[in-house]
Parts: sequence; C-alpha cells; structure tokens
Amino acid sequence: MKVIVIDRDRDACEQLEGILKEMDAEVVFEPTKNTAMESIKKSPYDVILFDPAPQNEIRSFIMGVRRSTNSFPPIVVMTHSLELKDVTAAGANEIIKKPIDKAEVTKKTRNAARISTVSRVMADETEDFPSKEGLIAKSAFNQLFITCLDRADRHGERSYLIFVAVDNLDEIARIDGAEQADKVANNLRKTISRTRRTSDIAGHIKKAEFCLLLLRPTREDEPFLAANRFAETLKENIDLIATSPTKAVVKVWLLAIPSGEIPVEHVVKAGE
Repeated sequence: MKVIVIDRDRDACEQLEGILKEMDAEVVFEPTKNTAMESIKKSPYDVILFDPAPQNEIRSFIMGVRRSTNSFPPIVVMTHSLELKDVTAAGANEIIKKPIDKAEVTKKTRNAARISTVSRVMADETEDFPSKEGLIAKSAFNQLFITCLDRADRHGERSYLIFVAVDNLDEIARIDGAEQADKVANNLRKTISRTRRTSDIAGHIKKAEFCLLLLRPTREDEPFLAANRFAETLKENIDLIATSPTKAVVKVWLLAIPSGEIPVEHVVKAGE
C-alpha cells in the first residue's frame, strides 16, 4: 500500500508515520499541495491523506488530483473542524478527525486502499468475461463502477457493491483439479444468474467472483438487507454450487462507495 500524506503539522506527521509503517505502508510526506500534486502526477498512490488547513479549501485540490491522474484515487481528509458531510460534498472519500486516533487511521486508510484495489481489479483487461444470461462483462461493469466513483466525487453520492466469490477456488483446483474448479465457478455463475432479480445489475469480474451494483438506495438499510438476502439465497443453493470433493466456501460482502468500508460480510459453507 502506497500512501501520500499532505500535512504541515509535524507532530501529526510523526504520529501518522508510526501508524502507517505498522501497516506496512510505503509513506511519502509532503507539506504543501503543490509539491504533493507533482508527486501524485508522477506516481500513483493507493491513498491520499490530506489536511486542508488553514484555509480548509478541498474541492480545487480534489479536482486537480482527478484531472492530473484521470482517475479517482481515494482521498481522506484529516481535519479538526470539518464534518463528513462537508468533505464528501467536496468529493473526498472519508474523514479522519484530529487529533488523530490510531484505530480510526488504520481502519479508514485500509478502507480507502480497498477502493484502489477494487479499481485495479475492475480495470484489469487481461481477462474479460462475456455478457450472458443477465450477467454483464467485467469491462462493461467497470464503466458502471467508474460512474459510481464519479457521482461520489461530483455529488457526494453513495452506492454499494455486493461481491460474491468462491473463496477457496485455488484450493479446489490444487486438490481436485482444474476441471472441478471450473465446474464450481460455473455453478456459482448459474446460481447468480438464476436467482438474481431482474432489476439487479450484476457483473462477472473474476473466474469465480461476481458483483451486484446498488445505486442510490432509497433507505439506509436497503443495501444491508440486499446483501443478507443474497447470502440466504446462496445458503439455499450451496449444494448446487459446492459439487467438488473439496467443498466450496462462498463469501458475500458489501462494499460501500466512496468510503471503502465493508459493513456486512457472510461466509456460506455446505452443511451449515
């Protein structure tokens, strides 16, 4: 994980350095926005930690980052005075209140880095999957994912992704062979295709990993209920999925955009 910290506060930087190094992060410190922008242009960062004091002007810096990188690297604002609604309205992903708390820095930096990880997976063109049976190709789903990041940047809009994956596919391939692993992956694809609602936007993003997009939820609990409902559906169909001698372990998790938080996670196994 590569992190850039933009902060004039030396004490805060020293504290952050210790915290981030414990996370095995590669950290670069820049005291000013201008020098930081030059560094960001030259090399991509997984997370940008930014204290806008003393002016507390955020939007122009964020727009500069978006334009110079032509992407949406996650930006976490560190502040004494601003609130979450203020920073998300300006296009930032998350907020860390000062004086900084180690647990909060660790959690929110990891969450932000998760957005970068997912972005790389979605943009990886080495393997795509055809759109069929109600599931769209990864390349097409990536455009929707980018739209979510863009709407979070421009409108502070939240969205959610439900990920579904065979967590032990490599183990199945190693013990039972590639044919069995392929069959399990295909079983999961068929189950998602058959059980998804017609209104669901679902993408095939890895061999045995799929993603459903929840745009502009009308209620706070809607994404959580959707993830729980999907996990229950998989439990009901796990015997149709886990056909290899080494039983498949299916994970379902909910990803919040723009924060990168995983508020819900389920593990589905045969016989449970």
